[in-house]
Amino acid sequence: MGVSKQIVLLYVAFSSVAASASTAPPAWQGIWRGTVGASPVQVCLQGSTFGNTGGYYYTKHLKIINLAPSNAADRHDAREWREGREGRGYRENPKNPLWTNIAVNGEKLTATWSQGGKALPISLERVAQTDSDARPCSDTAFRSLRETPIKLSTQRKVIDGQGYTSLKADVGTHFRWVAMSTFQIDGNTPAVRNINTELRREIPTEPQHSEYSSCVAENLSMNGSEGEYEAIFEPVLMTKRWMVSKHRFSYTCGGAHPNVDLFWTTWNLNTGQSEDVLTWFNREAAEVTTKDGYYYAKILPRFKKLLEKKWPRKDEDCGDTAEVTDAWSARLTRQGIAVWPILPHVALACTEDVVFTFDELEFLLNTTGKAKLASFRADLVGDKRK
Repeated sequence: MGVSKQIVLLYVAFSSVAASASTAPPAWQGIWRGTVGASPVQVCLQGSTFGNTGGYYYTKHLKIINLAPSNAADRHDAREWREGREGRGYRENPKNPLWTNIAVNGEKLTATWSQGGKALPISLERVAQTDSDARPCSDTAFRSLRETPIKLSTQRKVIDGQGYTSLKADVGTHFRWVAMSTFQIDGNTPAVRNINTELRREIPTEPQHSEYSSCVAENLSMNGSEGEYEAIFEPVLMTKRWMVSKHRFSYTCGGAHPNVDLFWTTWNLNTGQSEDVLTWFNREAAEVTTKDGYYYAKILPRFKKLLEKKWPRKDEDCGDTAEVTDAWSARLTRQGIAVWPILPHVALACTEDVVFTFDELEFLLNTTGKAKLASFRADLVGDKRK
C-alpha cells in the first residue's frame, strides 16, 4: 500500500434541465467531436438543475476552454454559450467568443462561433460515452485525448548529508493546475528498494484512470472549471536508520470547497517499513488500532493532559482544540517528538505541532518504543560527530 491517501471524489446525482430528474436530457447534451472552423475539437455539454456547464479543447493544444450559457439571468437557457466563463456565478466577458445558432439533427450538432466581426462554422458528431452513468464532461471519452504520456524529470539533492533524487512529473502544460513530485533515496538494500517502491507509487505511470485526470474532469463537470491537483512528497529528516517525509495533498475535485491534507511519515531504513510513532507509546498514553492498513490512534487521558498543557494556540478560535480532539498523529524531529491533531477540514487552520523533548515523553513509551527512540537519538549524536 502506498503512503498516499485515497482521494474520494464527491459525486452527485445528475439531472436534466427539466423539473423532473426522469425527463430525457436535452438533445445537445453529450460528448461531441468535430471542428470549429477547420480546427479539430472535443466538446462536452451537459444540463443540470444547478445550471448548464460545458467545455471543449482543440486537439492540437489540449487546454480546456470553459463554456457556460451566456444569459446570466437564466443559467438553464442554453441557446447561446459563452467561452471562458468559469463556474456558476462568474461574470462573463462579453468580448469572449460566443456559440450561437445551436441545432441538433440526429447525431450531429451545428452552431456558429463568433468573436468581434469574425464567424466560424461549428460542425460536431456525437461520441458515445464510456460510462453511461457519468456526466459528459467527466467521462473518459471526453478527456482521453488530453491524457498524454507522463514524463519524469530528476534532480539530485542532499538532506542531512544524505543524497536522494527528486522526481517531478510533467503531465503536459494543458493540465494547468496539476503538480506531482516524489523522491527516491540512495542505496540498493531490500529496505531501500521497498521504500522507493512505495514512494514511486505516488506518481502514476500513465494518465489513464489516474486521480489527477479524474479530479480535473470532475470539477469541470460539477463546477464549470478545471480542477486542481497537487501531490508533493519530500524528505524533511534523514539519519542513518530513520527518515521522515512530508506529504502535501491539495485538490479541488468538485466538492463544496478545496481540500488540503498535510501529513508526515516516519520510515525505518533498516526494515523498509513506515512506522506510526504513536504505536511506540504504552497503553496509558494511546490506544492504537488498525483498519484497512491504516493506523487509528486515540490519545488517552494521561497523555492528553500533557498535550493540553503544551498546546501552543491560545487564541479564541483554536484555544480548546487540544481539549476536544482525541485523534492525533506523531513524528520524529531533531528536537523531540512532534504530535499534531487530526482535524476536519473546517478546523484545519488550527493544526499545530506540540513538540515534546525526548526525555519528556520517554516514561510514556513501551519497551519497543524506547528501543526505537534510543536508536534514533544515537543517530542524532552520530550526526553531530561528523
